[in-house]
Amino acid sequence: MSTADRDALVREHFAECAQAVALGERARKARLDLIAKLRAAAPEYYTQERLAELSGMTQQNISYHLGKEKA
Repeated sequence: MSTADRDALVREHFAECAQAVALGERARKARLDLIAKLRAAAPEYYTQERLAELSGMTQQNISYHLGKEKA
């Protein structure tokens, strides 16, 4: 394998990694947006504890992100 071929494969791998990171970031934003929308729509039902259980996050993490939304 030539150096150019090897470099092309490495560039391709880095591009795939960047795409995976971007997809993960979009998924994280979408999850946090959903948490904020549910909490705003029915705060008495969607408590931090319930949102934590439904999302698989900790209550402390939910609290942190909801606090960031208010700021």
